[in-house]
Amino acid sequence: MTQTYKNFAPGLHGLGYDTTPVSGKAPILAGWQHRPDTALDYEQHASRSIGVLLGGEHNLIAVDVDVMNPFAANAVEKLIEDSLGQGPRRIGKAPKFLMVFKTDQPMRKIKTAVFNIEATDDDGCVEVLAEGQQFVASGIHPDTQRKYSWPDDSLMDWSAADLPTVTVEDVMKFVEAANNLLSNFGTPKRSAREGGSVPSRALSGLNLKDQSAPPDEIDIAVCHIPNEDVHYDDWVHMAHALKGALGDAGKDIFDRWSARSPKNDTDQNDRVWQSIGDVTRVGAGSIFYMADRYGFDLAAYRNEKRATVTPPPAQSVQPQFDPDTGEIIDDEFDAEPFKIGRMAGFNPRSIKPRRWIMDGRYIRGKVTLTIAPPGVGKSTLTMMEALAIAAGKDFGGKETKIRGRVWIYNNEDDEEELHRRLVAACKSMGIDLADIEDRLFVNSGETQPLLVAREGDRPSETIITDHVDHCIRHIKENKIDIMLVDPFVETHTVSENANDAMNRVARSYRHIAQAGDCAVSLVHHSRKVSGGDTTSYVGNADTSRGAGSVVGVARVAQTIYPMTRKDADKYNIEDERMNRYVRLDDAKANLSLVSSEATWFERQAEFVPHGTLGLSGDYVGVLKHVDLQPDEEAEIERRDEYSLLLRTAWQYVDGDKDTTIYKVARALAWDGPNDFIQYRVERLDAKTVSNKLQRMIKNAAESGVDWAAQGGYCSIGITSCGKKIYRITRGI
Repeated sequence: MTQTYKNFAPGLHGLGYDTTPVSGKAPILAGWQHRPDTALDYEQHASRSIGVLLGGEHNLIAVDVDVMNPFAANAVEKLIEDSLGQGPRRIGKAPKFLMVFKTDQPMRKIKTAVFNIEATDDDGCVEVLAEGQQFVASGIHPDTQRKYSWPDDSLMDWSAADLPTVTVEDVMKFVEAANNLLSNFGTPKRSAREGGSVPSRALSGLNLKDQSAPPDEIDIAVCHIPNEDVHYDDWVHMAHALKGALGDAGKDIFDRWSARSPKNDTDQNDRVWQSIGDVTRVGAGSIFYMADRYGFDLAAYRNEKRATVTPPPAQSVQPQFDPDTGEIIDDEFDAEPFKIGRMAGFNPRSIKPRRWIMDGRYIRGKVTLTIAPPGVGKSTLTMMEALAIAAGKDFGGKETKIRGRVWIYNNEDDEEELHRRLVAACKSMGIDLADIEDRLFVNSGETQPLLVAREGDRPSETIITDHVDHCIRHIKENKIDIMLVDPFVETHTVSENANDAMNRVARSYRHIAQAGDCAVSLVHHSRKVSGGDTTSYVGNADTSRGAGSVVGVARVAQTIYPMTRKDADKYNIEDERMNRYVRLDDAKANLSLVSSEATWFERQAEFVPHGTLGLSGDYVGVLKHVDLQPDEEAEIERRDEYSLLLRTAWQYVDGDKDTTIYKVARALAWDGPNDFIQYRVERLDAKTVSNKLQRMIKNAAESGVDWAAQGGYCSIGITSCGKKIYRITRGI
């Protein structure tokens, strides 16, 4: 049996591609979109086909031409070359083909209309696959029973970083042009969503043909509709429904709903919204219908509104002054609003110790914020910290001060997945779940969404819901010591960038912590990482997404980011293992000292069996605390290697006294001395070798090596996009 995945997936991984085992065209791993470590078990999946994940660090995309008419397929191929250039081309079932590129920024999947193409029995379209999708790079096509082929350059000839780069704007223009092109070969089909009529049935008193509804009802309904991995067409449908229900006033709700997805792209949100004209076919009824499937009860919400009596706004009393003396003459202002605090008689010995639950992490009456990008393990880490508190065990080098009672409220995962992850975490930590079950409380937002705040009917109005009081009541009744809320963004519907509104939301959690006499842990998303380099993001609370007032309310903040190339070199971690490590850094500590040292964790997988016999099961990701130490010998060897590289660099660029790092690396890769033979790895061509040498020269330029002593120097400039550009000069 051909061991495709075992033989070739490691090579692709070494070139910067994320791979996943595939059967036919379908990935076989649960949660494969999140790049689980089990995809790196090449032996276990040895005979599987190879899928390559899109998006990721390099923003990979694949232009999938799903057209069986050869004339139409050829015309689209020429359009791709004219619009985007030439990328590696894969063929599965000719004349269909796929071409791989990378974009200048993350994007969503997008496609043309589906056409009834003339002279074929198949429908045709062009899709640009992106984050959340994958394509089969190597294996057997399920229809032709023949191998996928790469007739020009193989994907093994390109590193992911070296793929042709296109802009998202160019991709959008290409899709529009492809849509026009395919219209010359057939007629577009009507989608199932557009065809037919909307059912004329009542849902909680609303006819689904009704297009409009009060903004607060639309807002609360959209809050119930998940947006973790929504298909592009459904995402666009939501934009149409919101515009149909509220007009342009629905844009803010659309932005906030889109922001709940890890694939959110604000520029694309704007482009899609602006492209939608007058909407007459969908609106409020469609939104309520979708929300009803996720537990939204419109009738109950309307009854609650009718029963709520809004108190009149408080009237502020302004003092009246005598124009001559300046004295207050209004007796109503005599009531003293507050008193001055006096220190007379204060006894310093009366100060009580701070009530830490986990040293430096969680403290009673305060909010802790954990900031991280998607997919690095922030949910896993905070869950394991909570379990450590329930078991009274130290974790991640931090001392657990008490054995506490823990409430985990996850608004993203269903109960079964939460239970699966809890079992895996306990197994990894050596905790018997039966020993802590009376101290552990778990809720899933899939069945009972937590919503502490929503926007009101008036502009800039933020309404704190009764869920806050319910949380406090449950915390007191069950004597909860720490409440973990994951993710923060899923528990409100206000604009993330509205500073005042977000301050109110964050303060509602502080109120829960104070009234419940417990710690509150909020799991929060970070801003997008620019250029893939997280160096300036680690330990930086300002990298949190949205308004900065959230960080202001938190007394403790921590960041989680993956290992960088610089970190890997420091600790002598091999390329293929680098993505297994994440670092936890202090970002804010109002109540203790901020540590400058990272706490390292290794991503591992625990097997969680199914059923009584446990003959089958799932591998579930966990984090293991590791004590990484700098490799001093490797650092010395690296300095020596850099020196050799620099001494040799000037000799292999004929006639160029001032040249680019790229030219030097290519010269060394193709014509360099035997000192560099170690980089000529089997199956890797000169382009790949030169990429490795480029990285070495960049590291050398920033390592403190005495360039002048090596026969030249390196200048490091910054482009308008903020990227570093390196140039080397021979001679002093």
